[in-house]
Amino acid sequence: MIKSSDLLFEANELYLEEEYQDCIPFFEECLGNKEEEAATFLGLIYENGYSVDEDRGRALKYYLQGVSLGSVRSMYYAAILFGDEGDFDSALRLLKAAASQNFVRAQALLGFFFREGPYNYRNKEQAKIFLKEASDNGHFLAKGAYANILWRTGKMTDWFVAYSLIPRFFYRVILRMAWPNDDESDIACKSIVKRWRNLMRL
Repeated sequence: MIKSSDLLFEANELYLEEEYQDCIPFFEECLGNKEEEAATFLGLIYENGYSVDEDRGRALKYYLQGVSLGSVRSMYYAAILFGDEGDFDSALRLLKAAASQNFVRAQALLGFFFREGPYNYRNKEQAKIFLKEASDNGHFLAKGAYANILWRTGKMTDWFVAYSLIPRFFYRVILRMAWPNDDESDIACKSIVKRWRNLMRL
């Protein structure tokens, strides 16, 4: 009998090789063995239509299975699907759960959501809290946004903190220009928030 961990490794290898049809049965079996990572990968396959018909409803079901198993990545991806449907309360609940477990992409998305998202959800204090968390965890866009917030307070102590963040922010910007595909998660939060903001205007 193949160990669940070995099966998951094989499924991951097939996923990375873009052999999506072959990895689906392995991920399904892993999910039956309560492997939380399998739910996330199955969700990604169906959300993006990797060698299958795109099915966001089915993807969400997989993500929610991952959420029930404690997967922070499933929390993050499920939140995005809820937000795309305009269900921001569910999206925020899941993002906060992921952020509480130090998932930096959730922290950044929350920060930008409260700073630049739909107007009735904007909250300067919440934006500051989550952008600081994401900044402390190395998210380069959050560093720039948090520095901007501190600079606008007019407090000398905040200015010193903001000044210390600026060199690191611009260093990451230079890296982004040199290697634009490196760590795409750092820039995804801005486009997601813009999409959600435009959704509220429809």
